[in-house]
Amino acid sequence: MDSTKAFSVDNGLIVDEENGGPFYTGGTASPVGQGLPANCVYSQTVAGGVILWQKYGAGDTSADWRNYPAAGISYTPSASAYRSTSDNVNSALDELRELKLYVPIDTATTLNGTLTLTATSNTLNIISGTLTGYSVQLPDATTVNHGSSYLIVNSSTNPITIKDGAGGSLLTLNSEDVVECILEDDPNAAGTWLTIVTSGSATGVASYVVTSNTLFSTSSSTDVIITGFTTTPVPGRYSLYFSSDVVISQNNRISQCVTFVDGVAVPNTRRTAQGVSSNFDATLATIGEVTVNGAQAVDIRVNVSSGSLDVNQRSLILIRLGS
Repeated sequence: MDSTKAFSVDNGLIVDEENGGPFYTGGTASPVGQGLPANCVYSQTVAGGVILWQKYGAGDTSADWRNYPAAGISYTPSASAYRSTSDNVNSALDELRELKLYVPIDTATTLNGTLTLTATSNTLNIISGTLTGYSVQLPDATTVNHGSSYLIVNSSTNPITIKDGAGGSLLTLNSEDVVECILEDDPNAAGTWLTIVTSGSATGVASYVVTSNTLFSTSSSTDVIITGFTTTPVPGRYSLYFSSDVVISQNNRISQCVTFVDGVAVPNTRRTAQGVSSNFDATLATIGEVTVNGAQAVDIRVNVSSGSLDVNQRSLILIRLGS
């Protein structure tokens, strides 16, 4: 745009002789009925200022013209009314910063099938329902651009499988979680995808706390569940903390605690305490990380090599770290 042929006024009209049609000045006369070309701009001098007109219609009646300001309202030009091209660009950037973008959304109900995305699919997809076995397949990577991003929200009650463009499994998206899949490379239909998972429930907050002051006593040399110390968390990856005050009845006897998930011991959570006298008071505790699918129980079990073990005050805390 030639800045010598373009200017704008405070109400937003931008006159561009090069791209918006020729510009005319006609003194105090109205442009209506003068036979001027379509899309032209006309300046009419009125008392106290000017009125700018632009011809939008194909005819030459008052209905084919619009004026700025409205008829009968004059605008007095001032130095600030005439802006250079750089001013217009800055004004456009300011408007762009205030622009709100709305992402088109697709929704699908789980039907034990696969939602296959394509290059023309919306980039935000919300999955709902209560059935199992559902999956979302990303577009053929060779049909979309590098950096293309797809946001998938699992609002269903079960995990869903996210697949690459060739149908290979990328990850399991738990209920209430969100994944953003960004295409990094497209050597084939599968593509190379960067996945960013955000947990939808209380990430970093203590999700489950079990406490008790009731005596639990056992003489079992194999792992037994502490009464009441079982919980079934929602799907996710958890940091686990267990601590208890125990009394080992016999000298030199060994007691242990260990975390179980779905009936299977988590080996790296097994901890040991040894009595160095009769009725030895000790702390039996463990920490670890466990992952569950929403149907798996987490419990704490203990044993003692011989004699008896009394478990007194105790606490179990599970903190969700993410999917």
